[in-house]
Amino acid sequence: MANSNSTSFPILTTERLTIRQLSIDDQHDIFALRSDTEINKYLDRE
Repeated sequence: MANSNSTSFPILTTERLTIRQLSIDDQHDIFALRSDTEINKYLDRE
């Protein structure tokens, strides 16, 4: 049964930034970021 209590993620916009819910279209960009060693050296992941 679907969760009817969920709320939609608001889109937050500033002059330089838009924060929105992830979509399937983001998968390639996320993969590229998560695979980048320069970015990952700042993240506490194993």
